[in-house]
Amino acid sequence: MVRPPIGRRCSTLPRQVLWCWLVCCCCCFGLKLMSLRPRHLLFALAGSVGCYLAGTVLGRPLLYSLLDRAQGPARQRGREAVETLVIASASTTRMPPPLPALPESPPPASVAPPPPLPALPESPPPASVAVPSPLIEALIQAGFPKQRAFDALHAVLHNGTAVPDPADKAAVSAVLQLAQQWLFADHKAAGLAEAAAERVFLVFNRTDFDGYAVKWGIGHNATTAEDCAAKCLAFQPVAPSWYPCNTFVFCGTEPTCFAPAAHTFTFGQCWLKHQDDPLVPQINMQGVYDEAYKTRHPEAPAFVQWTSGVVVRKELAGQVGNGTASARAGWH
Repeated sequence: MVRPPIGRRCSTLPRQVLWCWLVCCCCCFGLKLMSLRPRHLLFALAGSVGCYLAGTVLGRPLLYSLLDRAQGPARQRGREAVETLVIASASTTRMPPPLPALPESPPPASVAPPPPLPALPESPPPASVAVPSPLIEALIQAGFPKQRAFDALHAVLHNGTAVPDPADKAAVSAVLQLAQQWLFADHKAAGLAEAAAERVFLVFNRTDFDGYAVKWGIGHNATTAEDCAAKCLAFQPVAPSWYPCNTFVFCGTEPTCFAPAAHTFTFGQCWLKHQDDPLVPQINMQGVYDEAYKTRHPEAPAFVQWTSGVVVRKELAGQVGNGTASARAGWH
């Protein structure tokens, strides 16, 4: 049974024989050539054993160190003998076979992407709430534009408030009050900012402007249209509407001004109103009454007796247009 060496592995018997012979040579060199003492013989034997165990890689330097102590031709002959033995030993040495190549790892299996998650069902749109026309007309009569009246009522009724029975006046009044509160809150911030800005007024003769009345003209008088405009400029928004005054209507005809309403409108009345966009004022009546209007209202004069105006930011005064018909214009 062959004992594995520390260095290279000995695989054949001739190499072991050569190394044993090398031990004998070292002993002869130690005694005869180098004139060593007996203790040096032990040193030579240990070196030879080391050569046998470690092979040529460690043994050759050890033998050379011993041979260097010899003198003259003896040292040269010893070195040649060692080289011959090393070459002969190498010829009988078999290198270990190379390790088998590791098998290549198989390519990763292609992983199919996960199927997309099913789309969540979209929430159904909120059911449309039919807004009764009488409710819209009631807000229009109060001076609100038709679209704004619809928006307010839709918001209130869509928020869980039941559509009132037209015969239930208390329920109708409650819904109208909620709609007005929605309109007031929706415009509060913009209205306060508008009232704090530097503003100017523009006057329109023979014109009656629409709008939500922040100050009724009955009991609120002015001497001229300019005086009424000054009152509109000086008006401060108050609860519950917080609307600024940006539209005014003045009766400058004595003794009364005509309007298709139940009240009597006397000279000097100054109505302070609010419109969402005074740059495009909403007009109830303007200019000369046509024949169809006189047929419906035989008591109507030839032309509109009211003087109206708008109050706008100073930098926007040049953008005021001629206005557009209000939702109440066709009712009269």
